[in-house]
Amino acid sequence: MTSLFLWFSLLFPRLTLLICFLAGEMPANETHILIDVFGAILFPRALIAYWIYDTYPTISPMWVVVFVVLQLMESTTGTKKSSAVSNRRST
Repeated sequence: MTSLFLWFSLLFPRLTLLICFLAGEMPANETHILIDVFGAILFPRALIAYWIYDTYPTISPMWVVVFVVLQLMESTTGTKKSSAVSNRRST
């Protein structure tokens, strides 16, 4: 389950969290439920990276780095796309 969760959450983080929640297979974690909910909505890859760091110490730290880098790339490209759309509308 761990390796499948990691691969699918790398590619489709929100969908993976939703499917795991509905199937009752969420990874065991120590975070508060509000952090889980807001993290899944706003920063799913960062939440999963924290879970990996906290729950699976035997997994390579490279997974955490990959999730954090992808989350940063997603957040920076999301702002550029929205500003490009607003520039097109203003012309």
